[in-house]
Amino acid sequence: MTVELGVQAKGLAAVWKTLGWDPVTTDVHVTGVTSDSRQVVAGDLFIACVGDPQRLQSFVAQAQAKQAAAVAIDDTQLQLLEASNFTVPIIPVTQLAQHQGKLAAQILAQPSAKLNLMGITGTNGKTSISHYLAQAHNNMGFTCGVIGTTGNGLLNNLQAGPNTTPDAVTVQNLLAEMLDQDAQACAMEVSSHGLDQHRVYGCEFDIAVLSNLSRDHLDYHGTMQAYAQAKAKLFSWPGLRQAIINIDDKFGQALIDEIASDVRLWTYSTRSQAGQVAISVAEVNYTRHGLEAIINTPLGSLELVTNLYGEFNLSNLLACLGVLLAKGYSLAAIQPALCALNPVPGRMEKYLSDSGLTVIVDYAHTPDALRAALQATRQHLDSGQLWCVFGCGGDRDQGKRPLMAKIAEQWADNIVVTDDNPRYEDATVITQQIQAGFTDHGKVTVINNRKQALEFALGQAKANDIVLVAGKGHEVYQEIAGQRHHFSDRAVVASLLQELSS
Repeated sequence: MTVELGVQAKGLAAVWKTLGWDPVTTDVHVTGVTSDSRQVVAGDLFIACVGDPQRLQSFVAQAQAKQAAAVAIDDTQLQLLEASNFTVPIIPVTQLAQHQGKLAAQILAQPSAKLNLMGITGTNGKTSISHYLAQAHNNMGFTCGVIGTTGNGLLNNLQAGPNTTPDAVTVQNLLAEMLDQDAQACAMEVSSHGLDQHRVYGCEFDIAVLSNLSRDHLDYHGTMQAYAQAKAKLFSWPGLRQAIINIDDKFGQALIDEIASDVRLWTYSTRSQAGQVAISVAEVNYTRHGLEAIINTPLGSLELVTNLYGEFNLSNLLACLGVLLAKGYSLAAIQPALCALNPVPGRMEKYLSDSGLTVIVDYAHTPDALRAALQATRQHLDSGQLWCVFGCGGDRDQGKRPLMAKIAEQWADNIVVTDDNPRYEDATVITQQIQAGFTDHGKVTVINNRKQALEFALGQAKANDIVLVAGKGHEVYQEIAGQRHHFSDRAVVASLLQELSS
């Protein structure tokens, strides 16, 4: 992805000087920047952040063929290209992987400085909070983009991406593109990977939000301490103005003591009393159609009536309310904007049948997320039973598999274990590892084929029951042995409910 600068072409000598780097030997003017050689257009700076020497040669050759104005490489790799006779200027950069975001931001005239950039981090809730913030801004007459798990761009035209937080150069191009579309703000999901791998370097965050911290990504970080340290980086970000922190979370409670004195702190809680926290809940009621709540704020009380499900979505609403208050909006403007919010696709998204059966599709794929989804669903249950359909992804943290079984057993009346994304693992082995966490196997059915599992659960469930379909949410594929096969929980559920009602 490349955003073209047109007449605002940038001279790299000036860019290097602004960044405080050693002067470039050859001044080149560029009209765009990209880190994908396939997307190079004439005049671009191609940032070749590539470890493998053969791939580096190939990508630089491709960029040259596409008439890149210059190529930036890590200074440790310069010798790899010396004998290649490339005619395109090759510019070495010290620690390119770390600094590529700042370089792209400078070339694109610092797009994040011209947007109100809100960074949302946490194990769960990032996607919902970012989408709710974008919806709320739009509902108040402002244009707000999103960057995250379900896509990047404006809400009416999200483009899929491979990661929650894209690579550093793509992030800067996305922000520049939002400016071109007259956006005034952007809500960005900031993952621990993104922080650890410098993907948001070059971004100027106005507001940082912490939703929570629980077990996830230990296959990457190794320990919870390392995972927490990665998340904490966002709250010591240079230039950060305000922080919105969930103190129902233990990590959040510890983090508030680390916030710099010049950063305004807003705390929120679904459990604390007014006076103990900036934003709290006075009353809440859960129904089949959604949640209703009265919220305490520093500006007075606020009544919300929404079609959102569960206590954690109430927590997500409080996070959004904190951001909007931090930005100076009045309760009179905020109240209708939040009441009009719609569920994020695949995030506690409800499907109601004429018979009274309710199905919830959610992305919950960690122990804490599954617990929260089940607790939330049970809050809305009246006289029926709670079903849970779930599996665990392959080539990921195996330790969470029996933990998720125990959580499902604790909160659900009936459980169907099925395949998630097996990837390169044996799906049967995954379900066996899940089953090791159960003690009451009488309420557990194992059906590896996910569509058949959904058919079974929806066919057996009665009126007034709620079926939680957890794990894949918005995804439209199932990854098996390296191949992505088209599959959507949302589409299958909608089709099955239509069949059952006909």
